[in-house]
Amino acid sequence: MSMYIPLLLACAVIFPLLITIISSEVLSRPALITQSSAVMETDAQARMQLIDAYFVERLKDIQTVSQFIPVQQFLLGSPASQNEALDDLASAQHRDAANYVSWSLFDAQGRQVLSYPTSPQPHGKYLILPEDFAQMQQANKVLISDVFYDATRNQASVDLYARVISANFHILGFVRASLGLHHIWDIVDSETSESGPGSYAFILDEYGVRIAYTNPDPSGLTHPAALFKAIAPPSASFIQHVRNENLYGYGKTPVITLADRTLAATQNAAHPSSTFQITPADQKQSFQAARYSSLVVPWTYIILKPLNQVTSIADQQLRSTILIGIIVLLLALLAGLTTARRITRPILRSVTFLLGSSQLLKTFSNQEYVIVQEQSWMVEASRLGLQSVRYYTHANSVAAAKLQEICNELLNGSGYLDAAQVRLAIKDLLEGANYIKQATQYQNDTNEKLAAALRVTTQVTDQLTVGAKSAEGAAIQLEGVVDQLRTLVGTEIG
Repeated sequence: MSMYIPLLLACAVIFPLLITIISSEVLSRPALITQSSAVMETDAQARMQLIDAYFVERLKDIQTVSQFIPVQQFLLGSPASQNEALDDLASAQHRDAANYVSWSLFDAQGRQVLSYPTSPQPHGKYLILPEDFAQMQQANKVLISDVFYDATRNQASVDLYARVISANFHILGFVRASLGLHHIWDIVDSETSESGPGSYAFILDEYGVRIAYTNPDPSGLTHPAALFKAIAPPSASFIQHVRNENLYGYGKTPVITLADRTLAATQNAAHPSSTFQITPADQKQSFQAARYSSLVVPWTYIILKPLNQVTSIADQQLRSTILIGIIVLLLALLAGLTTARRITRPILRSVTFLLGSSQLLKTFSNQEYVIVQEQSWMVEASRLGLQSVRYYTHANSVAAAKLQEICNELLNGSGYLDAAQVRLAIKDLLEGANYIKQATQYQNDTNEKLAAALRVTTQVTDQLTVGAKSAEGAAIQLEGVVDQLRTLVGTEIG
């Protein structure tokens, strides 16, 4: 009992604890991962929408410049409009001076005619890429180029192109704005502070190249190893395209692959999931990832957060539950031991009393056996004496009978003796014989009394034997009760 009660209370504590832990693992952890994934997805969407809003503003800038009258007149061949057109370019430059690299005007044949504040940077051997030039002949929309990188100035950029048309929809020329990606990179770099330690983000372009990557170096003097690396081996045509346009700073650092099969499979899926788990190629732990694609540029913003941080709340809850369970378990064991001792203390006292009674009964039984043995010895001695008395009594009877026989013979055949003498002698013999006979009768009576005493002694001895056996049986039963109480209490009683 002293062990069963604490164990029962411990089980009463352990079962709810196990149910809580299992429910936490089965329900809470997936719910937290889902909730965190939803938050990450919202964060990725918000970041991508910031980038889209930024690009929309820049697209409006170049569309506005393409519609300025001085720009149109200058491209129509009016030298007097050059200064005003230059002022328009300067005004556009100052809309985002921190990120605009240069503004340039090109004639209808793609020749540069005006720039501010510097001449445009050629990409490969082109100022306007041939495929962009061909597209602008067909569509009146702003084009956004692929990403370029100038390692000398540590600057990534894209080119925005818009055509300038006359009132009768003739193409007069083109506007090119080179836009640095510092603002975009700042958004990506802030992901660690926004989403927590270990979190980071990157942007994939339409070719699966990482064009922005959270930089752990706050000085910006170095860049992450994964920047401008493809998530899957590029095709030969893409490599040629990169070489022709000097994309991603190809002139100094050729595009290589940092393969990531999970990410590549997600990007290439017909209906890619917005959240997924991944172990990135440059990491050794699992991450929860969320992605969101831009509506303005063919880019995808991806956030990654260590999975152990996503489940940190569930892990903390699990640790807290286990700690509380251990404390409650210890309290339950202590309460169980205390309760068991309170319950078993009266039983232990009763066991002690029963044990004492059992010992007394054993002592009484032993004494009874000693008395019985002594009584047995007395009975046996009385029996031997009775046998002796019976023997001598029988001998007296035989002698008396013999005397009577002799006397009868004397009376019948002794003629030579004096009759008076003979008769007197015979008379004396007869008297002696009668005396012997009377003594013999007295001995017989005494023998009967001794036999009766022996019978009574035997009965008493039998009763004592039965009493001793009963006492011994009672003592054995008491010992059985004591053993059962010991088993119930669960302790040793000396």
